[in-house]
Amino acid sequence: MNKFIPRFLQFQGFNLKDLKEWLTKKEIEIHLEAIQELKCCRCGEKLDGVHSRYRMRVRHLDIMNLRCYIVFYRRKGCCPRCKKIRSEEVDFICPHSPHITKDFSWSIGIHCEISTLTDTSYVINEDKMLCYRVDYRILRRLLAGYKIPGVTKISVDEVYVRRRKKEGETRDDLFFTIITDLKTHKVIYVAPSRRKEALDSFFILLGEKACKNIKVVACDQHEEYKNSVEEYCKNATVVWDRFHLVQNFNEALNEARKTLFNRKDLPDEVKCRLHGKYRFIFLKRDKKRTDAEKDFIKELIGMNEEFMLLELVKDKFNSFFDALDEAEARDIWDDIGVMIYRIWDFSLYKWYKNLDEQFEQLLKYFEYRVTTAVSEGVNNVIKMLKRKAFGHRNMEYFRLKILQKCGWLNSRSISNYYELSQLF
Repeated sequence: MNKFIPRFLQFQGFNLKDLKEWLTKKEIEIHLEAIQELKCCRCGEKLDGVHSRYRMRVRHLDIMNLRCYIVFYRRKGCCPRCKKIRSEEVDFICPHSPHITKDFSWSIGIHCEISTLTDTSYVINEDKMLCYRVDYRILRRLLAGYKIPGVTKISVDEVYVRRRKKEGETRDDLFFTIITDLKTHKVIYVAPSRRKEALDSFFILLGEKACKNIKVVACDQHEEYKNSVEEYCKNATVVWDRFHLVQNFNEALNEARKTLFNRKDLPDEVKCRLHGKYRFIFLKRDKKRTDAEKDFIKELIGMNEEFMLLELVKDKFNSFFDALDEAEARDIWDDIGVMIYRIWDFSLYKWYKNLDEQFEQLLKYFEYRVTTAVSEGVNNVIKMLKRKAFGHRNMEYFRLKILQKCGWLNSRSISNYYELSQLF
């Protein structure tokens, strides 16, 4: 092994002097001797002679399952530009940590892309905070060279990221606004809070010319998102997301179930089938129910006419988004309104009236048929990241981790190995 190692271990400005092995400790030391010209580690100016030197033992990539260390003497000299005693510049040392090499920091960065900081520190047998500093620095370097790609269709959604409010904050500040490209299914921007200013910052960064190319923005009924799109993207159409509309409908339907349950004129036999585990059967789609659950619902419908109307409203609304055109959607919507008026439940009536007043906006779904389904999947990944880390104190680091896992801030997005190596 002593003859083999020098062939692939080369360090700029240094020659191999000695090699020591401790197989019992599973360690190997590579001793180097400096041959390079003295240059300041801060400004790069040539140093005036050697003032002193000190011994360094730097962690390197493992060799054949042995922990590898680079041992050398780093010299110091007087810098004429800084007017101070400075250490010499060593090219292979990581800039933010003098105890590891650039190659080893590259290894830490790759591990952190696919694993947690705790697991990475266990695998490489190093301190967790070292892994955090390396990963954070790499992500910030990647962000410095990051350019938002041109997009035409985007999805905007918010995700809940923390519980504690700081002084002067509201609940809106506890969210991140996630912007996803519907073509590539990649997160392209993450902004703190769910205010209008969060989406404004994305459009300002994107530029006026690129904003004109955006044709569709899929989002929920959050008014501030809509106002931001109308201000910066004159050519864009806001499409309400199908997922959130169905979610709001299910909440109104559940409130109607609770209202029926609290009625005094219903027999106890009917009431016992409207609460507890039975409420999930009631809210299910018919095609997702088992045969036993279908028989249960048929029996319940036979006991009360209002249950039958609720079931018909639910089936009608589920078929609303499958309409072939806007005319068919309008007919289905009118049928839903007639049945809701017959039931006369306040929660369903309020839900229907709110959407009926903005029905033209609702019909835009049938023009583009886009949803925020990709964003909902991204939200699950973000929640998984938060659970694995047991929460994040540094929100800036959390934003960068989202772009790393779900976006373009990772080594897979850099095809040139030389460009990647410059980050570490």
